[in-house]
Amino acid sequence: MKKILLTLSLFAFSTALMAQDDINLLDLVVDTTTTTTTTTTTTTTTTAEPYEPIAPADTYDWRAHRHSLSVSAGTPSFVSMALGGFSGVFNSFEEGGGHTVIYGSYGLHYGFNALKWLRVGGTLLYNGYKTTEYQSNGHEHTTHFDEIIILGRVDFTYLNRPKVRLYSGLGAGIDLSMDRHFCNGEIQPNEDGETTNLIHPFPSWNVTVFGAEFGGERVFGLAELNWGFADVLRVGLGVRF
Repeated sequence: MKKILLTLSLFAFSTALMAQDDINLLDLVVDTTTTTTTTTTTTTTTTAEPYEPIAPADTYDWRAHRHSLSVSAGTPSFVSMALGGFSGVFNSFEEGGGHTVIYGSYGLHYGFNALKWLRVGGTLLYNGYKTTEYQSNGHEHTTHFDEIIILGRVDFTYLNRPKVRLYSGLGAGIDLSMDRHFCNGEIQPNEDGETTNLIHPFPSWNVTVFGAEFGGERVFGLAELNWGFADVLRVGLGVRF
C-alpha cells in the first residue's frame, strides 16, 4: 500500500513539475515570438534657399569712363539769328527776289563726370547763314553772317542707366559774331561804318531744357532741346573714355 501511495505522490510531483515547465516554455515562446518592431521614419528636410529679390538694372558706372567727347549738328538758335537780323533770314525779297541759305549749327562738346549726377565741360559751336537779294536796279546785295559760340556748361543728370542718360544743364560764355555785307561782290560798311573790324563779342548763355544720351557705355548718340545761344534742336554722336 505504501508503495502505491509513494508512486502516486511521485507521479503527482512529476506532473506538477512538467506543468510548471510547460508554463515557462510557453512564456519563453511568447517572449521570443512577440517582438516589438520599431519603425524608423526618416524625414528628409529640404532647406529652401533664402529669397533674394530681383536686383534693379545696374546704374551707369560714371567712374569707368569719366570723359566724353561728341560732335553735333542742329538748327541755329533764334537768339543767334536775331543778332544777324531776322530780316535777313526771313526777307520776302519783294523787289527783285532772292534766297537765303542757312548753314546750320555744328558743335564740338567735351564733358567730365565730376560726380555721378554732375558733369562739367565746354561747347564750341558754329552758326551761320547767307542771304542774297536782287534789287530792281540790278544790284546784288549779299549778307554773310557767321558766329562762333564758346560756352562753359554744367549738366545735371537725373536718370543714369547703362544705356540711357537723361539730363538738363546750364551754360555761359562768349559769342563772337561777324556780319559782312556785299554789293555786287564788294564789301560794304556795316551799321557802325566798319569794313575790317567786323567781329563783335557778346555775352552768351544757354539752357539745356532736355538732353538724352543713348547707346552703349563707350559709344552713344545724343539729342537735346536748347534755349539760348546754342542750337534749338541738336543731334550728335559721341564717345566716352
